[in-house]
Amino acid sequence: EALQLYREGLAKNPQSYILHFNEGIVNYKLKKYDEVKKCMQRCLLINPYYASAHYYMGRVNMLQGNLVAALLAYQTYLMIAPSGKYYINVVNALSSISKADDEVMEYVKNAVRSKEDNFSEQQEILLSKLALDTKYKLKADLEDNIVRQIQVVDEKLEYNKNDKGFCMQFYAPLFIKIMKDDDFEAMIFLIFSGLKNEKIDNWNKKNKKAKE
Repeated sequence: EALQLYREGLAKNPQSYILHFNEGIVNYKLKKYDEVKKCMQRCLLINPYYASAHYYMGRVNMLQGNLVAALLAYQTYLMIAPSGKYYINVVNALSSISKADDEVMEYVKNAVRSKEDNFSEQQEILLSKLALDTKYKLKADLEDNIVRQIQVVDEKLEYNKNDKGFCMQFYAPLFIKIMKDDDFEAMIFLIFSGLKNEKIDNWNKKNKKAKE
């Protein structure tokens, strides 16, 4: 009944991003994850700064074993809302992904592969945990496994114009540009600013221009 109400509302106002988002939430509760992604994508195409939709894009991709797509969506959430309502959930999810813990590996095991949002090469690198080796040089002065895994994924991203997946078209160009413009460190200290860590707070105070 809720889905029907939202669809009726969208028929009258198809540009209402919040209706698309709420329809996605209902589908999430029904565990219709492909439908969730469609709803969140429509929401974000109207309002790309609606942080909660990025959170659910991350959550659903993680549940489906698409770890790189999840990581990109989670990063975007934290860039928009580093102290938002889901930031602890996101940090915990990023920690699980970076460690490739048992829960995450179960998602990967049950994943259904698709030609869209194909980040298989980057996911292999992430799961190999090569970036956790101390010989891997960080571009941000913040030693953490999450930072290491985010960096290696963002470094290895390659844009594929023929891959029409939302995450490839929406997220990948953003993070490729961040790496190209040498803004990785500023992004890292921004996305973790909600943690109220002294080192992070001090860096952000000293580097306001870099954050902008």
